[in-house]
Amino acid sequence: MVVVANRIAPGSPPANARVHPILWCMVALWVVIHGMSLMAELGAASALLQPWALYTMFAFFDVKLSFALAGRGLDPQLIWSTVTHAFLHGSWLHLGLNAAAFLGLGHALSRDAGIGPTMAIFALTAAAGALSFGVVAEAEVPLIGASGAVFGYLGTLTAWQARWLAAKGASLDPIWARVAGVIAINAIMAFGFGGIAVAWEAHLGGFAAGWALAYLFPPRLRDRRLRERMAG
Repeated sequence: MVVVANRIAPGSPPANARVHPILWCMVALWVVIHGMSLMAELGAASALLQPWALYTMFAFFDVKLSFALAGRGLDPQLIWSTVTHAFLHGSWLHLGLNAAAFLGLGHALSRDAGIGPTMAIFALTAAAGALSFGVVAEAEVPLIGASGAVFGYLGTLTAWQARWLAAKGASLDPIWARVAGVIAINAIMAFGFGGIAVAWEAHLGGFAAGWALAYLFPPRLRDRRLRERMAG
């Protein structure tokens, strides 16, 4: 939470505010998908729900983007997988970490911008993260997980708070410290762990897209003068 001149900055919902039901439904859908895929592996559900089948239909494959960019044909699956990959997870830990961040950041976004823009930002930053992954990475495994969109949420909130601080004439040092932290964390994941199973390209692509979308989806402000200054 960022507090400036006794005012709470955008992205800091009231302490008694409730997480929007649609955000909970999103997480529930992730849980159902992952749970059913595990059941399918055990033979307790249709083979169409096994991980390999779900990945084939809904995960993002950077090789398909490479083929499309090289003029070797566009696989229609590439289009929807830029978003649907965010609904798949490799483990309960992977899902749990993304779900916790998604609920926390999504809650802050939905309180200030509404649930419609919040879900739009999710889809757009998930797609931006996938495309960043496809352009930069040369991965042998598909991209899955909502972390690109989670970093997108963080990018939007950070941009909102940067504009808020600038409009109030306050220091932007906390903002640049957060940006540096995002870059450092992803650098550690990319090089400290050899980049194995960590889609840092999607994280940074999602964060950058979220920052840009902060101007398309501004926060709701009660202070008209401050809103006008931020719009300028």
